[in-house]
Amino acid sequence: MTHDYRHALDLGAGPQHEQMGDEPTPQWKSTVRSVLLFLGALVVPLGIIHAVDELYMPDNHLFTEVRINHQYGNRGQDLVREAVLSGLDGNFFSADIERLEEIVSDIPWISSVSIRRQWPSTLIVAIAEINPVVRWYDSEWITYSGEVLDIPPFLEPDEYAHLPMMSGPQGDEPELLDAFFSWSDKFGAWGLALDSFRVDEGRIWHFELSLGALSKSRFLSASEGETPAAAQATVKMEVDEENAGERIPRFVASLDRYLIDRFEEIRSIDLRYTNGFAIRWKNEQPSLALGNSHSLPGERHQPLKTIN
Repeated sequence: MTHDYRHALDLGAGPQHEQMGDEPTPQWKSTVRSVLLFLGALVVPLGIIHAVDELYMPDNHLFTEVRINHQYGNRGQDLVREAVLSGLDGNFFSADIERLEEIVSDIPWISSVSIRRQWPSTLIVAIAEINPVVRWYDSEWITYSGEVLDIPPFLEPDEYAHLPMMSGPQGDEPELLDAFFSWSDKFGAWGLALDSFRVDEGRIWHFELSLGALSKSRFLSASEGETPAAAQATVKMEVDEENAGERIPRFVASLDRYLIDRFEEIRSIDLRYTNGFAIRWKNEQPSLALGNSHSLPGERHQPLKTIN
């Protein structure tokens, strides 16, 4: 007789399986599980809080280096570093970077500053310096916006000697700067560089002009052919403020026609005349040019005014 063992095993296994699945969980296991879950929920936040607290502890993760990048190289770094250290209150994670940037920006010759952290302990300070347009007397600069600033004390005079010099009544800086820009552009169009601009108490304008890169050739007609070498000279010019707009162009018209070849020999030009201008030559006595004429050294003339 053949028996179905598979059926017998299934019948025997069925009730046993049902008994094991229905076995109740002991109470103590449920309690332990709840306690562990509670402790886990409590410990994890406490661990995070402790870790964050460790990061922000004043004595941990301190900065050990302040790196300063700017165009003046090593010079001026002491001033910047002193400003940074005076405002540095915290470590790598807690330092107030925006406050440090505000402090460094207060240094007069700094235009903008950007400060960032570099792991693990470096503070990098990137600086853009102010670009002045003129010197104001001997110890100050003026920016494009008309702001008057002290020249950085670590710079040597020859490092900013290329800047034009400007001086005049205190408080008139914006007005004088506008005049400087206007006349600098006009002189530049005529081939002259404005090296110095001074206004005295009597509102007399004093210019120092040089003829360089644009050279004599721009004043010569095409028929004259050859291009002469560029002249390198500086002359002084005086004109009253009220009549500058009329008399300077009149002088330049004469310069175009008559005087460019001898520009290097001119010491000074006085435009304070109604109908002409006076020229003082470097090696001669003063002479006077009237209207569209002029006097060259050695010529006979009847001056209306002598300039000493």
